[in-house]
This record gives sequence, structure tokens and C-alpha cells, in this order.
Amino acid sequence: MDSTLIFLLQVTIALLAGGLAAYYLKAALTGILTDLCGTAGRADFWWRTSAILLLGLPLLLVLFFAANPVFSDPALALRDAFRLSLIGVLAAVGLLSRRIWKHIPPPAALPQRQPGTGQETTPCAS
Repeated sequence: MDSTLIFLLQVTIALLAGGLAAYYLKAALTGILTDLCGTAGRADFWWRTSAILLLGLPLLLVLFFAANPVFSDPALALRDAFRLSLIGVLAAVGLLSRRIWKHIPPPAALPQRQPGTGQETTPCAS
């Protein structure tokens, strides 16, 4: 195989892995970010930042550390692209999860519903 084709496949694998993760997380992450940020505009900014991280980290790892198809077997070069893309996606999701987790209030601080009424009550309100 031509080394240019292998390189393009490596880049495609990285972008596809990050893009699929971003697509999968979009609905859930948008809801959480809207709750945490207060407005849809702010949540949209942080969603786009998260999407760039999910796309960029796998691509960065593949570009820096994937096997060079000129000096190695093309199958090994593609395997490295898959491996590094997976590491990048998992690292990006881990970073995002950790940052969001720190900003979610503990359950005692959340408004609670009274059983049967559907009305929210604040735990310490009089």
C-alpha cells in the first residue's frame, strides 16, 4: 500500500473515533452542560470545546505516535492508529467526566420532590 494512503487512513481512523464518541455523548452532555451553565448558549460553547477535545486528542496521538508506514508493515501502522485513537477517546472522555463531576452538586444539595405531589422542596427550607 502507498504510504500516503496509509497516513490518510490513520487520520481518518482518529477523526472517526473521536467523531463517533462526540456524537454518542452529545445529547447527554448537552443536557448536563445546560443544567450546569444555566443557559443554552453557554452549554453550546462548552459542548463545542468538548467536541474539539474528543476529535483532537485521538488525532494528536495518532499524528505523534503512530507507526510510520514507510518503515513498518501497513497493518501494524493501522493497528497503531486504532490503538492510539481508542486511548485518545478514553482519555478525552475521562478528562471531561472528571471536570464535569467536580461541578455536579451532591445529592443533598439538589431539590427533592415530595412523593405523590410532584412539587419540589428544598431540603433546608422552612
